[in-house]
Amino acid sequence: MRERLLWAILVLPLLAGCAGETTPPATARPIRPAVTATVVFPSPLPSTDIPPTNTLVMAQPWTATPPPTATPLPAETLALVVDVLSPETIEVVLQGDVLNKTYVVRLLGVDAPANSPAEPWGVVAFATLENWLAGRVVRLVQDTTIANKAGELPRYVYLQDSLINRRLLEMGLARPRFVQPDVRFQRDFQAAADEARQAERGLWGPDPTATP
Repeated sequence: MRERLLWAILVLPLLAGCAGETTPPATARPIRPAVTATVVFPSPLPSTDIPPTNTLVMAQPWTATPPPTATPLPAETLALVVDVLSPETIEVVLQGDVLNKTYVVRLLGVDAPANSPAEPWGVVAFATLENWLAGRVVRLVQDTTIANKAGELPRYVYLQDSLINRRLLEMGLARPRFVQPDVRFQRDFQAAADEARQAERGLWGPDPTATP
């Protein structure tokens, strides 16, 4: 009994010492600090489909210059004769016309023969009208009709104070022709044609002879 007590006294302190010791922990890997990544996104490229807004252009929009428009044809105007087309028609440029176009003018009240070898007096009438008017400034006077169905301008043609329409009738180079409502000078033109007939001038006389 004494021996067991002595054994206990010797062994218990050793056990107590062993019980106070702890097993050293295993070596742990060091914890790395957390890394915060900063992601930088590239700036978006400008779209090629949508043009950049220009506030200046929007404030002052560009407008196309409208083309010139024709002004109403005056009842009386000056014109330059650029060509004689027939014993009854001339081509002119009107004074002040913004379009700068040419117009065909038909002499009112006259019916001249065609400018062809088969119509000798037509050749004479054409040559006479060309001699009078080519390159000259004339005055055009409207009766009632502004333009006929062919787009021609029926007019009385004055060279200075001479009414060319009537002069052709006086010389017998045309017959009178009147179409309603343009009959302002019907009596006067008829009288001029009657005088030429009585005097046997032009169409009322023999055919002209060719000059060598």
